[in-house]
Amino acid sequence: MKKIFSILILSCLASSLSAQFNTGRTWSDFYVFDPKIANPAFAGLNEKQNLLLVADFDMQPSYATSANGYMLSGDSKVEGIGGAVGVVIGINSSDFFSGYSQSLMYTYQHKVSADAELGIGMGVNLNQYAIYLFSDWDGQYTPYGQVPKGNVNGVNADVDLGLSYKYKSFLLGLSMQNAAASKAKFTDGLSAYNSRQVNVFSQTIFRLGPKFSLEPTLMYVLYLPRTYSSQSILDVNLLLRFSNKVFIGAKLSPYKSYSNDYPVGPVSVYAGLNLTDYFQVAMRARLNMWSMENQYSDSYVGVMLKYGFNNKM
Repeated sequence: MKKIFSILILSCLASSLSAQFNTGRTWSDFYVFDPKIANPAFAGLNEKQNLLLVADFDMQPSYATSANGYMLSGDSKVEGIGGAVGVVIGINSSDFFSGYSQSLMYTYQHKVSADAELGIGMGVNLNQYAIYLFSDWDGQYTPYGQVPKGNVNGVNADVDLGLSYKYKSFLLGLSMQNAAASKAKFTDGLSAYNSRQVNVFSQTIFRLGPKFSLEPTLMYVLYLPRTYSSQSILDVNLLLRFSNKVFIGAKLSPYKSYSNDYPVGPVSVYAGLNLTDYFQVAMRARLNMWSMENQYSDSYVGVMLKYGFNNKM
């Protein structure tokens, strides 16, 4: 009960922050290091508690769409409840939009054998938004209706559902984020729906000798309903570890961007090291050539800190 209580207290402290934080998840591709970001059924993968902190900074801060993001996550197996609990808290902010997101997770875990485990997970999400409107927009009419005067705030709740399978170092998961496709209600009568997002996740480890290992991760994302701006995405990640101390890697999304000038989406490069058996630090640079040329922000530099409580990395 102490472990559950600690995680809930952490979540409530974050909830006391202002509602003006963004759920635009610039930090979401850190799922390579923390799969429960994409699938709640991966909460409690390890026997002990884990804590992960991410800070993401825009590489084009002068752009109107620039944003910074922060994420805190934690999880732990809990005796007596048949599984694990977890929490993911996200904050993003930009010049005109900001918000806060929180997800509380529970995963039921079933041992299939000594090396295999099935998980069924659910995350309950609370999202709060604020949109800071430029004074020039006040009262203007658009295809979506009249722009309200001043700032608008919104809130909505939704659920994530997931299945996971673990066999030794192999992970496989299927999840649906925003399963209820709930409506976000804003002041002045505005509203917007969350798109359902189906994720298929796979990760494993190949030993290349006593000191080297290769860790490929695949993630397929399908947005429902599909639109021009919400297409299916395939992420291909590859991490190479040396002596279980230093690692480098990259992520490629081989899909077309909004412009046909570039055959791939954003490219991310990772580098990090284990400072101790329990403490890991990493950096990630995400680069989107189309967005840089078109003055649209989608390139970030992120820093990750991960700590395992009595749980070696």
